[in-house]
Amino acid sequence: MFGLTKEFDPKHYAKNRTDYSTSFIGDGKLVDMEHRVSRDTLLGEPREPVPRTRIARLLTRINGGEDHLFIEKIAREAKAHGTQLVFVHLPMFEGPRTVSDEDFLKQFGPVLNYGDLAPRDELFENWSHLNHAGAMNASARLADAIAGLKL
Repeated sequence: MFGLTKEFDPKHYAKNRTDYSTSFIGDGKLVDMEHRVSRDTLLGEPREPVPRTRIARLLTRINGGEDHLFIEKIAREAKAHGTQLVFVHLPMFEGPRTVSDEDFLKQFGPVLNYGDLAPRDELFENWSHLNHAGAMNASARLADAIAGLKL
């Protein structure tokens, strides 16, 4: 249904954009992930809720909105396959700096909280997305954090 296969296809992968932190054309205009957006612009952007997709509405109906059920199932599958889970909190600009369900998540793996990035306007392309510099900052921190994990 989503065009995914059970086997990795390097040719298909090579044709797809994988670095979403670089500039791109979206809705016919350049989205410049390199230029700095001013703090005033970021604060002035409307913070409307993300529209709920049909899948999100369906999942809410199936599990009553209880995301913990899905996380528990993912954790069981990961453990069965010898995979380590790591949870990463990437904040929105001036958004929450803490992880509300951190204690729940910690039982399944480390929780990396990058909430300290929230006030740093130089790291955001808009109120809900890191720019290239922000993505590189978070990626470097993540790489350092997972480098010592047992595989």
